[in-house]
Amino acid sequence: MNIISGDYPSTADIAAVIEFETTADDFHRLCDQTIYAAAVTDKKPILCGVQISVNDNNVAFTATDGYRIAAAYEIIKNPNGSGSFVIHAATLKNICSVFKGGTVKVSSGKRATMFNNGKYSVFCRNLEGEFFNSQHVLSQSYPTYFTVDAAAVTDILDRYGLVDSANNKVRHSLKCNIAVGEMKLEYADETTAMEDTVEISGEIRNSIVIGFNRRYLLEAFKAAGSGKLNVSFSNPISPIHITADGESGKFKFVVLPVRLK
Repeated sequence: MNIISGDYPSTADIAAVIEFETTADDFHRLCDQTIYAAAVTDKKPILCGVQISVNDNNVAFTATDGYRIAAAYEIIKNPNGSGSFVIHAATLKNICSVFKGGTVKVSSGKRATMFNNGKYSVFCRNLEGEFFNSQHVLSQSYPTYFTVDAAAVTDILDRYGLVDSANNKVRHSLKCNIAVGEMKLEYADETTAMEDTVEISGEIRNSIVIGFNRRYLLEAFKAAGSGKLNVSFSNPISPIHITADGESGKFKFVVLPVRLK
């Protein structure tokens, strides 16, 4: 199969206006904590990508499909230039599969970006369009919050996936009943009901019931890693924020609740 030569990225496109380096481990983490939240359909192609933003000595990877936002942050040394560009999530996933160890140098121009680890160089087109302005959502804070063990919730949500596997045409809402000291999780279909309780700590004044897409919540908890997670919200219909306890500056996840039947 042939392609038009003009559609092939050229190194001439990369008159870099943004350059930075990071370790391969940090690059993998930045990708792993965001690419799952990118859109998988091309209704709005720009949302199929991950926005990479450089400002001062910080780099941020952000992805959203319109229902959730995942953002990961890292400190970098002596970047050249500032601004942002968008790379397709599938491209970043492929780069991660090739780049192992060492450092990753990223050089981005107006139309294309090069990723180099000293052994391989990967050239790709930047996605064009206006990316969702997520900063006003990510910067919000809420008075109600709690801390929960990530591994405990991940194990439960993984197990609840058996209900989806048995009836893969239907996706059911995860019901979370949050009260002082505990969070009760319920997941059920017409024939199966599953229920678990996990311990939480934090500022919970009144019980509240919130519905979520199970897969969205599971992917966020897995991406955040082990340890404790902070969850904050204001009411059952507003977005919730999830950050890693003690590392809140390095990972943030925002997801919209769903209506419970």
